[in-house]
Amino acid sequence: MRAVRDLSAVAPASLNVFVNSMRMPDAPQLPEEIRGRSFLTVQALSTVGAADEMIERVRRAGTVRREVSGTTSPKTVAASSGEPTEPTPGKGVSAALSSLDDATIDDLFRFRALPEQWPIMGIDIRMLGGALDEPRRAGFATLQGVGWLLHALVPVFPGVPSEPGDASMAGFRGVVASALASHTVPTFLGPGEILERCGDPAAIDRLRTVRAAVDPDSLIHEGRLPR
Repeated sequence: MRAVRDLSAVAPASLNVFVNSMRMPDAPQLPEEIRGRSFLTVQALSTVGAADEMIERVRRAGTVRREVSGTTSPKTVAASSGEPTEPTPGKGVSAALSSLDDATIDDLFRFRALPEQWPIMGIDIRMLGGALDEPRRAGFATLQGVGWLLHALVPVFPGVPSEPGDASMAGFRGVVASALASHTVPTFLGPGEILERCGDPAAIDRLRTVRAAVDPDSLIHEGRLPR
């Protein structure tokens, strides 16, 4: 993870890297090769051809168990993701971070390894920056200046109590709290969070003005903008 973090400091806008920490449950319905195991996946995508010199530093940081590389496309990426064809229930919590220093990395993976954090199956760590730091047009919310986006996934299994998963998500937020960015985008707000974490006061005022003009009788649900 440190190697990916260090790469982000010198990576051009044409290169992006995603990291996924996956801990599979010891569930009988899973294939034997992944059942009860943990692994880290690094995905690198370059829009200008191979970036071997850049990602070599990541290769050297650990033991590579399996590697697939070559030309790809949006269709191929979707097919190789292995997403289930049928929707599966789950919960999640996201965090936009301003930085990812050694202390945060240490705390995150120490938390990840605790037996009681078994409800969190996967943690995605996505490098931001690049074109996101230079938006083509102004918008209500932006990830400009945000360094990383993290997401913890908690599957919901029939008959399994939800309290451990809720506790793990709260713990995840606590671990990264010191590195949280000052803003995020609405799609990554957690339960109970409102739009004040996304737009500045002037933008919020404009939204309220528009709502008052087009929906004076409050037919539209207030959503994340309390009345």
